[in-house]
Amino acid sequence: MISFLTWQCTGSKSLSRKADKLQEAGLNEEAADFYYKSLQRNPRNVDAKIGLKHTGKEILESLLNEFYKSYSAEDHRMAVQKYREAKNFQDICSPFVDLEIPSYYKDYYEESETTYKNDLYEKANELIYEEKYKDADKELKKIIDLDPTYKDAKELASMTTAEPMYRKGVKLFE
Repeated sequence: MISFLTWQCTGSKSLSRKADKLQEAGLNEEAADFYYKSLQRNPRNVDAKIGLKHTGKEILESLLNEFYKSYSAEDHRMAVQKYREAKNFQDICSPFVDLEIPSYYKDYYEESETTYKNDLYEKANELIYEEKYKDADKELKKIIDLDPTYKDAKELASMTTAEPMYRKGVKLFE
């Protein structure tokens, strides 16, 4: 048992040293990955915690900058994607370090998400009207992935599957 604990700590320190070198070379994402793996092996590795906090903060800031650029350019699809990447990164790091996303970003995200869902919903309805059910289904699934309770997206999605089968059945019956 003692030899296993020694190996575990040694492996953690080795990963942390590799992460330090990657960070010095400006490879923050790779460094963060090594710091994270180091902390998985030994959650008390202080050097890895400090390293993950530092590189994680830089990565999170970069993602939030990309989000804000997309938000400002009114590219709501990309804004939603970048915020979700930032949030996912924050969640992944959270067992070991606390990375903060300022609350105003959440407000911007909710605005972008609402606009994006509305745009997708309108596009899906247009596609349904044009009887392009497969394309409409793709748009509706994007909405459902973001918010399963959004308007009647689930019902419309089931209709985009059922309607073509119904029409095919009617043709075969005739």
